[in-house]
Amino acid sequence: MKNERPGAFLTAIILLLAGLMAGNCFAFSSQVYSECERGNNKMKSTERDLPKFDILDFSGAFTVIVTAGEAKQKVKITADENLLPLITTSSQGNRLLIYPAKSICTENEITIEISVANLQALASSGSDNIKVSGINNQSFSLVQGGAGDIELAGHTGKFDAEISGSGDLAAQFLKSEKATLHLAGSSTVNVHATEELNVSIVGVADVNYFGNPKKIVKDIVGVGELIKMD
Repeated sequence: MKNERPGAFLTAIILLLAGLMAGNCFAFSSQVYSECERGNNKMKSTERDLPKFDILDFSGAFTVIVTAGEAKQKVKITADENLLPLITTSSQGNRLLIYPAKSICTENEITIEISVANLQALASSGSDNIKVSGINNQSFSLVQGGAGDIELAGHTGKFDAEISGSGDLAAQFLKSEKATLHLAGSSTVNVHATEELNVSIVGVADVNYFGNPKKIVKDIVGVGELIKMD
């Protein structure tokens, strides 16, 4: 007669560990929430006058809408009134960094609307959700980390992306001639290339590609996939 007790014992151990982890996560999140600056639910918008930039660098949990190709540069932030001063906009040369000055808590969406003449590069860490339209240049680069999702649209000659974490990238509407992707983590990436596609995957990331590129180079370590979509 087959003994099924070891399986039951293993299941009990897994459930116990899951419960302990959930309890620790709750305790940690409760501690963080008690230490953060809480929003007052009085929503307000403000525009900031900033030096010219063509690189954006986000860190936090923002909802970001970027429109490139605009004649007038604009940065508009909407958030709880008491949290607005804590959202830092800092210029380093042609790079604009946007991040919270301290830990903040809010039940409301913090929205950042940006208009820029030309966008050359984008970096994001944390859980930012970003939509960019109007890209039109010779090259565009992306560094994406954390759990945020990014959408890109426009045209570029060369597209380079480094993606880690679990955030997804929807760049099927960013039409490039050559695209190079370096992926580590569990992302799902959509990309469009007409001439050449270079893909390096470590982990379980999936790449769906559009544009029928003439040349494809791939290096996959793990269970990641490269999937033709058209």
